[in-house]
Amino acid sequence: MAKPVRAHPRALLPSLILGAVVVGAVALAGWLLLLFVKGTVVLISYRYTPTTTGSRAVITNQLMGFAPTLLMTLNGIYKGNEYTVTLYAVVASKLSLATKQDDFIIPDFDFECFANAAGNVIDIDFSE
Repeated sequence: MAKPVRAHPRALLPSLILGAVVVGAVALAGWLLLLFVKGTVVLISYRYTPTTTGSRAVITNQLMGFAPTLLMTLNGIYKGNEYTVTLYAVVASKLSLATKQDDFIIPDFDFECFANAAGNVIDIDFSE
Protein backbone atom coordinates (compact mmCIF):
# COMPACT_ATOMS: atom_id res chain seq x y z
CA MET A 1 0.00 0.00 0.00
CA ALA A 2 1.35 3.41 -0.93
CA LYS A 3 2.16 5.92 1.76
CA PRO A 4 -0.19 8.96 1.75
CA VAL A 5 1.35 12.19 0.55
CA ARG A 6 0.72 15.20 2.75
CA ALA A 7 0.39 18.64 1.25
CA HIS A 8 2.73 21.35 2.39
CA PRO A 9 0.93 23.62 4.91
CA ARG A 10 1.65 26.73 2.82
CA ALA A 11 0.75 25.20 -0.57
CA LEU A 12 -2.49 27.18 -0.83
CA LEU A 13 -0.92 30.65 -0.50
CA PRO A 14 1.01 30.59 -3.83
CA SER A 15 -2.14 29.42 -5.64
CA LEU A 16 -4.16 32.28 -4.16
CA ILE A 17 -1.49 34.82 -5.10
CA LEU A 18 -1.28 33.42 -8.65
CA GLY A 19 -5.07 33.56 -8.99
CA ALA A 20 -5.17 37.18 -7.82
CA VAL A 21 -2.42 38.10 -10.30
CA VAL A 22 -4.29 36.43 -13.19
CA VAL A 23 -7.54 38.21 -12.32
CA GLY A 24 -5.70 41.54 -12.11
CA ALA A 25 -3.97 40.94 -15.45
CA VAL A 26 -7.26 40.12 -17.21
CA ALA A 27 -8.91 43.24 -15.76
CA LEU A 28 -5.94 45.40 -16.79
CA ALA A 29 -5.99 43.94 -20.31
CA GLY A 30 -9.69 44.78 -20.59
CA TRP A 31 -9.10 48.39 -19.55
CA LEU A 32 -6.13 48.78 -21.92
CA LEU A 33 -8.25 47.42 -24.77
CA LEU A 34 -10.92 50.03 -24.04
CA LEU A 35 -8.28 52.80 -23.95
CA PHE A 36 -6.90 51.91 -27.39
CA VAL A 37 -10.26 51.52 -29.15
CA LYS A 38 -11.66 54.98 -29.90
CA GLY A 39 -15.24 55.64 -30.93
CA THR A 40 -16.22 51.96 -30.78
CA VAL A 41 -18.27 50.28 -28.11
CA VAL A 42 -16.60 47.09 -26.95
CA LEU A 43 -18.52 44.57 -24.86
CA ILE A 44 -16.40 42.02 -23.05
CA SER A 45 -18.08 39.00 -21.48
CA TYR A 46 -16.34 36.33 -19.41
CA ARG A 47 -19.44 34.12 -19.27
CA TYR A 48 -19.23 30.84 -21.13
CA THR A 49 -22.25 30.07 -23.30
CA PRO A 50 -22.30 26.82 -25.28
CA THR A 51 -23.41 27.44 -28.87
CA THR A 52 -23.49 24.03 -30.53
CA THR A 53 -24.21 21.34 -27.96
CA GLY A 54 -25.85 21.02 -24.59
CA SER A 55 -29.13 22.24 -23.22
CA ARG A 56 -30.34 25.08 -21.04
CA ALA A 57 -33.22 25.36 -18.60
CA VAL A 58 -34.53 28.77 -17.59
CA ILE A 59 -36.56 28.82 -14.37
CA THR A 60 -38.69 31.86 -13.56
CA ASN A 61 -40.93 32.82 -10.69
CA GLN A 62 -44.53 32.64 -11.85
CA LEU A 63 -47.15 34.92 -10.37
CA MET A 64 -49.46 33.11 -8.00
CA GLY A 65 -52.24 35.68 -7.93
CA PHE A 66 -53.49 38.14 -5.34
CA ALA A 67 -53.55 37.32 -1.63
CA PRO A 68 -55.11 39.77 0.82
CA THR A 69 -52.72 40.95 3.52
CA LEU A 70 -53.51 42.27 6.96
CA LEU A 71 -51.59 44.07 9.68
CA MET A 72 -51.45 42.08 12.92
CA THR A 73 -50.76 43.52 16.38
CA LEU A 74 -50.14 41.09 19.26
CA ASN A 75 -49.91 42.19 22.91
CA GLY A 76 -48.75 40.16 25.87
CA ILE A 77 -47.04 40.16 29.25
CA TYR A 78 -43.84 38.22 29.90
CA LYS A 79 -42.26 38.20 33.38
CA GLY A 80 -44.20 41.30 34.33
CA ASN A 81 -43.14 43.29 31.26
CA GLU A 82 -45.61 44.18 28.53
CA TYR A 83 -44.64 43.68 24.90
CA THR A 84 -46.24 44.45 21.55
CA VAL A 85 -45.44 42.67 18.29
CA THR A 86 -46.55 44.29 15.02
CA LEU A 87 -46.50 42.22 11.83
CA TYR A 88 -46.91 44.50 8.81
CA ALA A 89 -48.01 42.15 6.02
CA VAL A 90 -49.61 38.88 7.10
CA VAL A 91 -51.20 36.34 4.77
CA ALA A 92 -53.38 33.88 6.65
CA SER A 93 -53.80 30.35 5.35
CA LYS A 94 -56.03 28.94 8.08
CA LEU A 95 -58.25 30.19 10.90
CA SER A 96 -60.32 27.75 12.88
CA LEU A 97 -62.08 27.96 16.24
CA ALA A 98 -62.64 24.46 17.58
CA THR A 99 -65.06 24.55 20.49
CA LYS A 100 -65.82 22.22 23.35
CA GLN A 101 -69.43 22.39 24.48
CA ASP A 102 -69.84 24.86 27.39
CA ASP A 103 -66.10 24.91 28.18
CA PHE A 104 -63.45 26.62 26.02
CA ILE A 105 -62.33 27.53 22.48
CA ILE A 106 -59.19 26.20 20.80
CA PRO A 107 -58.10 28.76 18.19
CA ASP A 108 -55.77 27.69 15.37
CA PHE A 109 -54.35 30.44 13.16
CA ASP A 110 -51.69 29.70 10.52
CA PHE A 111 -50.06 32.63 8.76
CA GLU A 112 -46.94 33.85 6.96
CA CYS A 113 -45.32 37.24 7.44
CA PHE A 114 -43.91 39.36 4.59
CA ALA A 115 -42.43 42.82 4.08
CA ASN A 116 -44.79 45.70 3.35
CA ALA A 117 -44.19 48.38 0.69
CA ALA A 118 -41.83 50.25 3.04
CA GLY A 119 -39.73 47.12 3.62
CA ASN A 120 -40.87 46.62 7.24
CA VAL A 121 -41.58 43.07 8.38
CA ILE A 122 -41.90 43.11 12.17
CA ASP A 123 -41.64 45.50 15.12
CA ILE A 124 -41.19 44.27 18.67
CA ASP A 125 -41.71 46.82 21.47
CA PHE A 126 -41.00 46.17 25.14
CA SER A 127 -42.22 48.18 28.12
CA GLU A 128 -38.82 48.12 29.79
